[in-house]
Amino acid sequence: MRYDDYQEAMPDFGTTDSGNVGSDTGTGVEPETLVVQISTGPDDCDDPWAGLQCGEQWAISIRIPPSLQVPGTYALFEQLNAGYSATGAPRPGDICSGGGGSLEGEIELTVVSEQEVRGQLSNTNVFEFDGDVSFVALGCG
Repeated sequence: MRYDDYQEAMPDFGTTDSGNVGSDTGTGVEPETLVVQISTGPDDCDDPWAGLQCGEQWAISIRIPPSLQVPGTYALFEQLNAGYSATGAPRPGDICSGGGGSLEGEIELTVVSEQEVRGQLSNTNVFEFDGDVSFVALGCG
């Protein structure tokens, strides 16, 4: 999914005294950047912002700028601003555990287009799940 479409799908998180929380406030991300999501959660093209449900779900998000939309090996965090989140089993009181952060490691991209991105993640630094996965991410649209 292109970054501009991803941002357009962002839910309205409402406003605070400082303004609209759900708006892009100048991230400097090029609209043609591809956003690749690899997930066990409910997110899809219709709702890319769908939250992870409690119970050991995970999601990885990777931004591929236009200048790197060619096959090759890249640093996940340093070059592609990758991140992850994960949920665990409910704790007493039905409190959902979870966390996430920046995703370090590498990605080998073998196919890169708006219709499909294929690759392999390796040397990832995640907890709660194995982030070293092969993937095929189909484009939206």
